[in-house]
Amino acid sequence: LGSIRKVSLTDIVGIELGQKTVALKRLQSVRESECFSILTTTGTLDLQCVSSSDVGGASAEDVRKACLDYLTSVLSSNNVEVGTMPSSPARTNAVSTISF
Repeated sequence: LGSIRKVSLTDIVGIELGQKTVALKRLQSVRESECFSILTTTGTLDLQCVSSSDVGGASAEDVRKACLDYLTSVLSSNNVEVGTMPSSPARTNAVSTISF
């Protein structure tokens, strides 16, 4: 595992599904259905989900779906949609950061 990264919710401008960023496109071993990127005002946080025995043997795709469902519910009131890049940054006061 890498080091913990924090993303302020106020900096999130969108979420891209699959290998859309330059960094993820370079990776041959990553499956499109296992990754996503959080787009912020200062860059991207590229994530690859893996299967986990900690959550009942969930597949990488199921882990990605759970992550996206959570992010969508947190960001929905801020007009940030999964798979799109809104023109204005998200704003929220409910939760200030997400740590990965």
